[in-house]
Amino acid sequence: MTRTTYYPLWAAALVCCSAISAAQTVNDVPTRIFETTISNSGADFGSALQLDGDWAVASAPRAHGALSNQVGILSFWRREGDGYSLAQMVEPTACAPGGGTTNCILGRLLAMNGSIVAASSAGGDIAGGDKGLVHVYRLQGQSWELADLIRAPRHATSTFTGFGSAIGVEGETLAIGALGFQVASPLTRGVVHIFEPDGNDHWLETQRLVQLPPHGTDAAFGSALALENGVLAVGAWSLGWRVQIYEKTAGVWSIDQTVISPLTNGPHFDPSIKFGRVIALDPTANVLAVATNSNSAHGSVFVYERSTTTGQFELVDRLFPTEGTDPGFFVGFGGSVAISNGLMAIGARNEHTNGFRTGAVEIYRREVGGWVKQPRLAPPQSTPMWATLGHAVAVDDSRVLASDILWGEGNMAPFTGRAYLWEFSAGTETCPQPSGGPALALMYDDSERERLTASVSSLAGRGIGIFVAGTPSSPVAFGAGEMCVGQARRISPPIAFVSGQEWIYADLVHPDWTAPQSTAFQFVYSRRDGVFPQGASSARVVD
Repeated sequence: MTRTTYYPLWAAALVCCSAISAAQTVNDVPTRIFETTISNSGADFGSALQLDGDWAVASAPRAHGALSNQVGILSFWRREGDGYSLAQMVEPTACAPGGGTTNCILGRLLAMNGSIVAASSAGGDIAGGDKGLVHVYRLQGQSWELADLIRAPRHATSTFTGFGSAIGVEGETLAIGALGFQVASPLTRGVVHIFEPDGNDHWLETQRLVQLPPHGTDAAFGSALALENGVLAVGAWSLGWRVQIYEKTAGVWSIDQTVISPLTNGPHFDPSIKFGRVIALDPTANVLAVATNSNSAHGSVFVYERSTTTGQFELVDRLFPTEGTDPGFFVGFGGSVAISNGLMAIGARNEHTNGFRTGAVEIYRREVGGWVKQPRLAPPQSTPMWATLGHAVAVDDSRVLASDILWGEGNMAPFTGRAYLWEFSAGTETCPQPSGGPALALMYDDSERERLTASVSSLAGRGIGIFVAGTPSSPVAFGAGEMCVGQARRISPPIAFVSGQEWIYADLVHPDWTAPQSTAFQFVYSRRDGVFPQGASSARVVD
């Protein structure tokens, strides 16, 4: 599995105050607005979202269909040039005994990976009895076609297993939570079913994961999960104190780590905390976000990063709502979370903007000093005073998709829903060089371009610094220099320097890394004396 080395926490002080203060603003101008042609009120358009490559998907689980009510509809948009066009709208074909679709509620949850989309159907069961059904769609050419209907495995005593309480897909592997599935006595409820395709577009259960002891009564294991890059994270919100991490080895999922809530520091069966009510992994499975109801019920998000030393997830930050909170009113921060390529979106569907409860999406970027807050996303000012932006979020590289399921105006029925897309700069290919200050030079020391020697000159004073590498990004004022490395990773140990030292050298060797073209390098330091306690050298880009 790919491991990413990130800048250590001791360097959080290097984040320039100007970057933080600039973040206390609102971005209410989305790049694109997705509207639905669904006309019935309360369709909940935008209940779930997915964004992957050229496709954006939004569900409306309570939309009325051609023949039945509350069947649920999936809308697929395809990116074409600089815009998107509505390519397809999909209704379920069967959800109940006899082939009916009434109250199917398709799309309460969505999962997507390339050419596969899985959608839960909270009211569906083609055989009756155990409620819950998952529809699997496959992209055939430019059309999404139903590949399989996965129904809830039967249970000897329970008529409701909550099948589809959480879903994830990686490649063609499906992980499906069933929070009500009773495993044993006492009521150790909740499992995660693993399904694999049989080669004929039918998915078969291959493994069943259960919560580890000590068990909690009605723990709701499988109420949340995230599946990326051979890592599966599973939450039990009613348990309230841990998230189980599984890894896949030789086709078998086995427990790799238990992430304990910092709020309890051990077994603590408190359902009010809801640690793990929402879980997100980035596509590399090197960043894990776990939401909780704590922080006076406003919510917070714990951020973990994979250690290259231990291979375990380690806590690096805890994020809180910073604006738009209303004393005594739950803002729902962390009600939805998505991460991709160093960009994290956190939904807060009850945050205030412009004096009204419109909802918002708080944005964080992984920069050298850690996760740094960006301008939060808010609905356009023409939005009605009550909205729920952030009900669902999706992130793909530099794009964020967020929904407001209460939107409705004009000729449309009230509360039909809307989704907004924001596109951010992915960074430039060059880094501006600040005048004065330390200068960085790079030199290949072999013909195969696999090893770099870096040198820094014109350092003054004494302090400690590290070399970092990453994607070139827009510069940020940073002490005596400018930061120009996005999603930085440390590529050297801390290096001390003293007054009068003319040069600092480092051999930038990484055990599994070859310097790709257009990678930016920089020396980031903390001074121990005088002015400019934090700073950065000039940046250099590999050409």
